[in-house]
Amino acid sequence: MPISMTPVNEGRGLLVKGYGHVTDSEYRNFVFGKLLQHPGNKVEHEFCFHDYTEVESVDVANETISQTGKLASALFDKNPHVLMAVAVPSDLLFGLANMWSAWAKRSESNTRLFRDSEAARQWLREEVFGNQAIA
Repeated sequence: MPISMTPVNEGRGLLVKGYGHVTDSEYRNFVFGKLLQHPGNKVEHEFCFHDYTEVESVDVANETISQTGKLASALFDKNPHVLMAVAVPSDLLFGLANMWSAWAKRSESNTRLFRDSEAARQWLREEVFGNQAIA
């Protein structure tokens, strides 16, 4: 699957990583299947890092972005303090992530979009760990 999810830093956060070409059905299957079934949605993770720097192309419908953003908004109501960093290098992915963030009703104080993974990691290190390494 072109999207994986791994608990990191002793379960304090989640690393979501995308690879290659991501289709609408693959993204929906990941979000509605794997991500929603993860026990981390029932506990309070401190952060979630979505790293899409290895995604080469994407074919995800705007409707899917709005649906998953609205769903995320409901999850964030349960854990409003979780920090989210999203690394998206391409203009298309950056735009989709920005649309998702708007649907999820996330403010810049708790969700940030970055063009590279190191900048995203650095922000999380500063905000969550006081410059400690992120797995």
